[in-house]
Amino acid sequence: MSSKFWAELSSDYEKLFETEIGYDVIIYAGEEQNVKEIHAHSNILCARSQYF
Repeated sequence: MSSKFWAELSSDYEKLFETEIGYDVIIYAGEEQNVKEIHAHSNILCARSQYF
């Protein structure tokens, strides 16, 4: 595949990360008053992590 394809794919994933468009998972991290809500995409989690 061409380097243009990979550059565009990378850019598309970056847009998803920055805008949180279409997230379907919410991960809560932290304790008590210091909890952070992280929005994620299940398909990215499945592709990139052995835990999902």
